[in-house]
Amino acid sequence: YWHDPTARWVMLLVFVVKNLGYMVIIFSGALAGMPKEYKEVFSLDSRSLFSYARRVIIPLLTPVIFFVVILSLINCFQIYREVFGLYGQYPPNSLYMLQNFMNNNFLKLNYHRLCSASFLVTMTIGLVVAVYLRVQDRSKRR
Repeated sequence: YWHDPTARWVMLLVFVVKNLGYMVIIFSGALAGMPKEYKEVFSLDSRSLFSYARRVIIPLLTPVIFFVVILSLINCFQIYREVFGLYGQYPPNSLYMLQNFMNNNFLKLNYHRLCSASFLVTMTIGLVVAVYLRVQDRSKRR
């Protein structure tokens, strides 16, 4: 299965096992820190648990969700070490990542492509953060 197209699932399993623990701790800490009054007030209206989760829990956990998403994105870039350790510089196409592309262009002294890829990654992450901040600002205004 090492050079199989299903090798992506092996790396996904490695990513989940590596990162699920502290993500659960972050979410459980955020849930434990939520005031109990919200649930009591919401239960007086006798609404469903799904409605409570949608209208109370998710809006209150939006900063934590964003933090976990950004942390997961950073950790996606860190899975490169495992792929490089298992497959070397040229892994199968199903596991060829952005870091492989950047590393190979760096070793070939192709700095133009490396600079372009770095710029695109930076702009993409900046766009995601800007969209999130705009959505969060709109939700605070309501």
